[in-house]
Amino acid sequence: MRRPEWWDWELIITPYAEMRMEQRRLSEMELRTMLGRATSCRPGPVPGRWSTATTHNRQAWKVVLEPDRALRQVVVITVYPAAG
Repeated sequence: MRRPEWWDWELIITPYAEMRMEQRRLSEMELRTMLGRATSCRPGPVPGRWSTATTHNRQAWKVVLEPDRALRQVVVITVYPAAG
């Protein structure tokens, strides 16, 4: 996968994403591992946000990211299983 120029910026996890990660029993380390093995990163339906495809426990997942160019940070909006 060709990574966007902002891919390696500091990762910020929103309180909403933290809540969803807790509900889905997903740790920050697992999230970072998932991002490390992402297979695609495309513009999402909301302008400025990106949808990243990855896997976790052999299942497809999506991570929604929003780069903040002014602060050079990547904000994790949410993370969820891609199917079901």
